Amino acid sequence: MDGLFVLAFLFMFISSIATVLKEANKKKQNELLNKKVDDEAIRSPKDYNVDLSELSCCIEKNKEKIESIEYIIDDELVLSENKQVKTLEEIMKDIKVRKINL
Repeated sequence: MDGLFVLAFLFMFISSIATVLKEANKKKQNELLNKKVDDEAIRSPKDYNVDLSELSCCIEKNKEKIESIEYIIDDELVLSENKQVKTLEEIMKDIKVRKINL
């Protein structure tokens, strides 16, 4: 019985750690979205945030006409939807999306 209790405790502890890490990661990503950058200081793609909310709505309305989306992206470019950092795959959840690597 004690072994089962220890296993249950460990599972709950690990789940709690995973939740805390996930929330910390979300907080850091949201800080990236809200940072203010001087226009003259922008020098790389990581300084930009591309909000795809409108594009996502448009694609959602026309998804039956779209077979798939293929894209190339700079890994430093930050994408978001509704002020939350997301990958293109997360934003286009109901569409087959494939990243093309060069």
